[in-house]
Amino acid sequence: MSLWLALATMTLLAAALVAAPLVRRAGRPAPRRDYDLRVYRAQLEELTREQERGLLGEREAVAARIEVERRMLAAAAGRPRRQDAAAPATPWPAVIALLVALPALAGGLYWHLGSPGQPDAPFAGRAEERRQLAATGAGSEGALASVATMIADLEARLEADPDDLESWLRLSRAYALTRQFERAAERYRQAIARHQGVAALQSGLGEALVMAGGGVVSPEARAAFERAIELDSGDARARFYAGLAMVQRGERRHALDAWAALIADAPGDAPWLPDLRLQAATLAEELGLDPDEALPAPGAATAAAPDGPSPGQMRAAEDLPPAEREEMVRGMVAGLAARLERQPDDLEGWRMLGRSWGVLGEPERAADAYAEAARRAPDDLGAQTDYAGALLALDGADAPPSPEVVAQLEKVLALDRDNAEALFHLGRASAAQGDPSGAVRHWQRLLAQLPASSPERAALENLLESLESGG
Repeated sequence: MSLWLALATMTLLAAALVAAPLVRRAGRPAPRRDYDLRVYRAQLEELTREQERGLLGEREAVAARIEVERRMLAAAAGRPRRQDAAAPATPWPAVIALLVALPALAGGLYWHLGSPGQPDAPFAGRAEERRQLAATGAGSEGALASVATMIADLEARLEADPDDLESWLRLSRAYALTRQFERAAERYRQAIARHQGVAALQSGLGEALVMAGGGVVSPEARAAFERAIELDSGDARARFYAGLAMVQRGERRHALDAWAALIADAPGDAPWLPDLRLQAATLAEELGLDPDEALPAPGAATAAAPDGPSPGQMRAAEDLPPAEREEMVRGMVAGLAARLERQPDDLEGWRMLGRSWGVLGEPERAADAYAEAARRAPDDLGAQTDYAGALLALDGADAPPSPEVVAQLEKVLALDRDNAEALFHLGRASAAQGDPSGAVRHWQRLLAQLPASSPERAALENLLESLESGG
């Protein structure tokens, strides 16, 4: 009798749970899951980039990817859907039918198909089941162990070489990957103390602080995002969270405008774009606006005006004879140059034009394009570094840096005091000008960044030895 009473109680509870959504209007789901999914997709994208650049081993990459995908599945299981503007009236007939029909149906099925006389199976006697459960969890535990090993290796590497920027980035991301957000934030702070002009460090710090604070953009996080945007106006992570900070301050219309601009600038295949569009559409609805009118249409940014030759066009050009191929590419580059005359504020367009002229073997035109980008973004480290590289290419590899190159390298060093390229070439310039102490000062700073086993370090040590010996 107690069995039937327990079954009846559970059936009534199940019926009540099924009927509950029909008699009350569901509130809007908390947005934290969307933030988590966006973070995990960005982490997967970052893992792919680091693996392609050879910064992450195959075993480490696989282990980290397994852990991220596991967390994505857990977060996606509760992902919110867009809600209708008005809730329908409570369907009382359906509620009553569920409360009566569901217990009757369950009881009838159990009577015909169940086994109420079946003896129990204590967990102590189910050794095989326990073995399978242990095996199921082994992959996740192995992934976590591998990430922990990677963290230990990176900590040891930074102990020996505290100016290794890539290791700081990877270590901070690894802590964030394992949800140790406070430690991730601390590592970002330590990296920023050594590398002031790196936007990715600032936006990474801000994101770690937001995740550690349960989705709240604190004043410190907000300052980090603002600094990241100052360093790189295209930093998508910083721009998203800057919009979120506006939402939390009550500036929802400004936030919608900021997110709409980010959507317009985003590549069509950006993995975080669908989540951003969902967040922005939800915000537009809360403001009483039509998302289709408030936000850029999908693909609008791509269709408006191409930044240069597309991958398809480049593949088509490869099949042409050399003369026709060059003519086709020059036509596309000329089209990009013409567009930039009409839209001169497109920083990435100027940098692409510089790269295109460089590929075509026209270093003077490349330098002119990079100079325009550097002029329009004086605080953008990438733009200033590109221009310095273009000027060095004009001088030639063997010639000492010209005064114009030195001035540009000084601008780069002002934005990033540990920039390896600037330190090396400024050392060359000092040596060529008969200033050995200046060369030693720059090269000693560069030497502190190089791993002990790198061939570059050995070559630089030979240069310093020769310089100090008067050779």
